[in-house]
Parts: sequence; C-alpha cells; structure tokens
Amino acid sequence: MRKTPKRARSDEQKERRRQTIVDAAEKVIARVGLNNAHFGEVAKQAKLSRPLIYVYFPKQEDLFHAVCERALVGLEEAFASVADKGRTGLDRVVELAHAYYDFAVSRPLYFTVISELQTYGIDPSHANEIERSVFDLSKRLVGVVALAVTQGKKDGSVRSDIGDPVLAAMSVWSVTHGIIQISSTKQKMLKAEFTLDGKDVVDHGFALLRSAFAAGDAGKKKKSSR
Repeated sequence: MRKTPKRARSDEQKERRRQTIVDAAEKVIARVGLNNAHFGEVAKQAKLSRPLIYVYFPKQEDLFHAVCERALVGLEEAFASVADKGRTGLDRVVELAHAYYDFAVSRPLYFTVISELQTYGIDPSHANEIERSVFDLSKRLVGVVALAVTQGKKDGSVRSDIGDPVLAAMSVWSVTHGIIQISSTKQKMLKAEFTLDGKDVVDHGFALLRSAFAAGDAGKKKKSSR
C-alpha cells in the first residue's frame, strides 16, 4: 500500500527521532562508558522524555544494539573500500584485517561497542528486529573475510590446508582483535617492560598473520598489499 504524504512525513519524523536517540546514546557511552550509560542520561542528552525513549527502544539493550548496528555498518563500509584492493585472496585477507585495525583506531567508540555488546551473544531464533540486524551484519562481515580465504585457496595464495573458510575468517577476526587491543591499550606496558611500541605489535602481528595463511612463497612477498 502506497503511503500518504502525511504518513510518509510521520515515518520520517519517527526515524529522525530514532536517530537522535541513537546519537545521544553514542555521546553518553563516550562520556561515561557502556556499563554506566542509562536511559535517564540518554533521555537528558537527547532532550526527550524517558518514556519516549522506551517507545523506540523497549529495552536498554535494544538501544545499545542500535549503536552496535551503526558500528557494524561502518565496519562493513570499511571492508567494502578494500574488498577489491588486493590482487590475490591472501592480499585481500590481510587488507581486510588492516581495514578492521584502521577502523578501530579511527572509531574507538565503535570498536568498544562492538567488542562489548557482541560478547553478550544473540540467539537468532529468539532475536528481535535490532538483534537480528546486528546478527546479520556480523555474519556478513565474517562472510567477506571467508570469501577472501576461499579466493586465496583457489588462486593458490592461501594454503590449501587452512580448513573451513568461515573458521579461518573467525581466526583472522580474533587475531586482529587482539592486535588492536594490545597495541592500543598496553602501550605503556609495552614501552616500559619490553621497549616496544604499538606499531611493533601491529607490524609483527600482521606479518605473522600473512605467513600463517600463505601458501608456499606467498608469505615471503610484501607484508601487506598496501
């Protein structure tokens, strides 16, 4: 059924208000942290009543998942920007890992939200609309990396015994996530205890990632396709 102009305006207004609430949630999380962010603070930041926040987001987790949804959309766009950059599947795997790192460095709030909210876990069989969106976005992101692994196995740049591409993609995600956390949050310790800095961890970590996936001499090529 085609929307009337009045209905279309009403829907646009609702969507703008929803985005205003999510904007406010981002600001509150940035200021006080995810665990200390509450509907009262979000309502105050958005200059809306607390009951109205509940109209759009019945549960506090729904609102924070909406922030996570934004973060994952941003990461998906970052992946898309390098999707065809690498010449081989191995190059693409490493470029995608770098894209996640660059995204985390440039959007630290989003990295934190992705890290914390996705540890909650979502049961797809009982997910509501926003949870389903977060689940689907996460699945697509893993799929992009898995596709690069599959391409690499076909073109001979990724070792043939790497195993299931999805499992390999999860390993890329885990390794990259660890590189991000150590290089960004442990800089003082790295410097004081090991005379290293974050860049050392990043460079060495991605070089090892490439070597672990590379078939034959592929890992001896440039450390990344940058």
